[in-house]
Amino acid sequence: MSVIVLAVVGAAVGAMYAVRRRSRGDTLITDFDRTSGVFAFVATAFAVLIAFVIFQAFNSYSTARGAAGAEAIAVQNLSHLAGLFPANDRDTIVGDLDCYGRAVIDSEWPAMRDGKTSPLVERWILRLRDTLHGLDVRTAAQQAAFQELLSEDQARSEGRTVRIAEASPVIAAPLWLGLAIGAALTIVCALMFIDRRDSFLVEAILIAGVAALVAASLLIVDFLDHPYRDQAGSLQPSAMSASVRVLESENPGLTPPCAATGGPNAAS
Repeated sequence: MSVIVLAVVGAAVGAMYAVRRRSRGDTLITDFDRTSGVFAFVATAFAVLIAFVIFQAFNSYSTARGAAGAEAIAVQNLSHLAGLFPANDRDTIVGDLDCYGRAVIDSEWPAMRDGKTSPLVERWILRLRDTLHGLDVRTAAQQAAFQELLSEDQARSEGRTVRIAEASPVIAAPLWLGLAIGAALTIVCALMFIDRRDSFLVEAILIAGVAALVAASLLIVDFLDHPYRDQAGSLQPSAMSASVRVLESENPGLTPPCAATGGPNAAS
């Protein structure tokens, strides 16, 4: 992102230098009042549009992070509720949850960068649901725990659904077109106010500031609109990783039916 901003700034300063060299008069415009009004309109319209789009993209980013956290909490709650059932059922449920979490971390998270899901995660979801539906519920306490298990599994499913949905960009192509036009017009209008009587350094700083803000704004929108990219600040499966660590620490003798990456063992 820094390289892109510097490239845009360099291009803007280079364009300013070319205009200063090739312009015949000291200024490009003669009616500053009228031109400044047009520039103010263009800049204000672009600022309003970029603010709206950033708000929309940030809302999507926050929703994705909240959904990932809710999913991870549901996995922990399912593990705790499994302790109310006999040891064999408990170990099966916890093992499935452990493999589900590992698959989310190592398989589905990278897939979401391309807007896809993981068949491996789907496999563990089906196995977990088969396990839950096959539980032998006898006591009243187990009946209450079973209802809570179904409720928490629903919360886990809803969290995953929202998490996956937010992997797709929310900024439509027409909005990107409007942003691109607004960004270009803002920089071009700023170039029209070049005055050869001013020092090159002063005007270079002014043009560079405008270009840097425009480029940074567009990059922020793109960053927020792709929350799962593998770059600094992107959403990582930290919540699910923490849930898996807690689950495994609370069940030290657990032998999950999968590898460290969530792939099933040969006997599974």
